[in-house]
Amino acid sequence: MIIAPFRAFQALTNDDDIKNCLKHAREHLSDDGIFIVNVFNPNKILDETWYYPEIVQWEQHDKVNNRHVVKKHWGDKIDVANQVIYPNFAYEITYPDGKKERIEEKLKLKYYYYEQLRTLI
Repeated sequence: MIIAPFRAFQALTNDDDIKNCLKHAREHLSDDGIFIVNVFNPNKILDETWYYPEIVQWEQHDKVNNRHVVKKHWGDKIDVANQVIYPNFAYEITYPDGKKERIEEKLKLKYYYYEQLRTLI
C-alpha cells in the first residue's frame, strides 16, 4: 500500500514530476497493491472567482505556552490553464509579553476534476 495523504500529490504541479510519481508508485506496488491519494474535489469549475480575501479560519489560546494563535487563509492567484491554485495561510501569534508574530505559508497545489484524476491514475 502507498498513501499520499494531506493533498501531498497535489503539491506536484509539474507534469514530469506527476508522471514520475505515478510510475514509481506502480513499480513499488504488487499486482493487488493499493494506492491511496488524498485530494480535494472541486465542486465547480475553478476560475478567477476562486479568489477570496483573507479570513480567519480558527482562533485559540495555547494554554501550554500561554500564546494566542489565529489562523487565517486567502486565495489571490490561480493558473486556470495548468489547474494550479495558490492558497495562503498565516498564523498570527501573540505572546504573553504582548509581542506579535505573523508566519505566512504560501502553497502551490494542482487541482483535478474527478474524471481527470481517474484517467491519470
